[in-house]
Amino acid sequence: MDNNSGGLTQTESLAASLLDNAMSGLVSHLRELAHSYPYHHSDLRPVNAVMQFLRTPPLSFHALRFAPTNTTELQPVLRALASLEVIYRSGQVVEGSLECDDPTSIMLSTILEKNWASILSWLTYTLEYSERAMPAKLLSIPILTVAQFLSRFSRPAFSPAIMGEYLETIELAIRVWCREFNQGDDDAFINSACSMAEFFGNCLDMKGLAGAAVMAIFQNPNQGEAFLESYAIHITALDTESQSWIETMHLLEIQAWYIHLMKHLSETTSWSSVWRWSNRNGTIMAFSKSIHTLLRSPMLIERWRLAHVGDLIAMAEKDEEGIISKVVQLLRADLAPILYECLRTTEDRTSSKLMIRGFMRHLSAYLAYPRVSRAVTVSFSHHLNTTPKATPPSDPGWEHFWTTLKLSSISAAVREETYIFQCDNLNHLELHGRNGGTSGNDTARPRRVCSGCKTVFYCSNECQTEDWNALHRLECKSATVLLRTRRKRHQWFPWGSKGNLGAALVHLMSLMSLQGADLGPIDAVSILDWQLGAPDKPTYAYPRFNAMVSSTSHRSGTRLVEAAYRHGKECIHILATLQEGCFPGAFVFLHGVGMIRSVLLRDAIHPA
Repeated sequence: MDNNSGGLTQTESLAASLLDNAMSGLVSHLRELAHSYPYHHSDLRPVNAVMQFLRTPPLSFHALRFAPTNTTELQPVLRALASLEVIYRSGQVVEGSLECDDPTSIMLSTILEKNWASILSWLTYTLEYSERAMPAKLLSIPILTVAQFLSRFSRPAFSPAIMGEYLETIELAIRVWCREFNQGDDDAFINSACSMAEFFGNCLDMKGLAGAAVMAIFQNPNQGEAFLESYAIHITALDTESQSWIETMHLLEIQAWYIHLMKHLSETTSWSSVWRWSNRNGTIMAFSKSIHTLLRSPMLIERWRLAHVGDLIAMAEKDEEGIISKVVQLLRADLAPILYECLRTTEDRTSSKLMIRGFMRHLSAYLAYPRVSRAVTVSFSHHLNTTPKATPPSDPGWEHFWTTLKLSSISAAVREETYIFQCDNLNHLELHGRNGGTSGNDTARPRRVCSGCKTVFYCSNECQTEDWNALHRLECKSATVLLRTRRKRHQWFPWGSKGNLGAALVHLMSLMSLQGADLGPIDAVSILDWQLGAPDKPTYAYPRFNAMVSSTSHRSGTRLVEAAYRHGKECIHILATLQEGCFPGAFVFLHGVGMIRSVLLRDAIHPA
């Protein structure tokens, strides 16, 4: 600072003059204070000077109860707006220079908290009046002013300020976010999107009452769905090919905020509805499309900032219902090509590459489900046909993913052929040996299915009767209940002798055998396990599981194989008896049992 001979510095003289003039309440003086004051992080005099103009709520002015018709009647509004700008600029300086527990930030937070109700009434009135009286092309000014004010003073340094009126504050924020004041002109609120997203994120991070109030938005179906629909509109408006650096940063911020919001919501009881709304309103699709835009950008963007879309896989697993459907929805939104491009364009030996590999390995665990592998194939086909040709990444994460996809993509015809010799009677080979037949003679007969539970299959009446007496009469009722329950919840049933999981097991074992791989001793269980661990339910399947293990150990020409497949917070285990030598280097499926293992939450979220 420069010293005057009279003792006061020029800066202090300017500050004193501006403060004295502002006390008059003239709008011109208040604006001069806002724009010319030499703000300092320890100086709260401007805030104290203008707070008097905000303590009287707008409807206390007779002219403001109706639509003001001239500049004189509008003076209280203009005075309030100038005062709010002074407070905003003071907060900007205080936050930029001090820690959250500094006395000055605490003092400012206390002042705001004491006067927040009247401040909020002016913020609300400003928007409501502007929406009625201001041309649509100018609406972005008051909307942005309010959005920036809310985001600034919901940050940690000042967050106690809004807690006294948190419900009313969040309600106003929702009205801004959901475009209530834009007169149908979306440009009026595009610039405010990041500020409003920051406000909601700050409230979530506060936890307590403010965080709970944001979560409560999604307990109301109409409000929750409208909120997510507005996000899709916001991010679509921000998603343009020709972007400045600032616009790119805004897009990255609102992408990161969506993941932040979804992580919080995935822990609530409304998560299933939130996911459904995000998918139905195109929110997930708009989100992924904006990532593709940034992948094409010439600007240098760290790939971990784009690959965080992979976090949605773990979030999809939080709700046990319809896990496979949720994964497929992510794939239809181009999750796999996004991870592929992030991996391809990431430098080696970076934390980004390690994170992307983790996401790809997580996704690989679902490729054995036919709907998942088909969705991946379709999305890659479209991506590779619409983007310039590029060399695939030479990376173990990608090679593991691509190999797993090729092994899992089994046609329906091949899948059916897997089970042509199948029979769930564990004494099938011995019975046909006694009757002078072989398993191959049964291929002309259609498979018989248990009419009760429809979960076990046989080659003949004789085998079905024998298995009923030995095992299935103790399983049938429980299997019926489990099948009905899991279908109702859109969960995969642990088929032992049907579907792609068992077929993938046989396909992989045959391929390994043809390649001369060491399959281990024939009297041991070969484990093809994406998720290590032992199955623990359903309890009705234990006798069959144990019987298969014991019967195979003393039978020549057969091999016991187990495979485990990820399914959210659980794993589907298939234990199958395969017959060797029916075809050169190949295995024939005889019978199997499906079981389930519960997975610890940390294991479900962080793939190996």
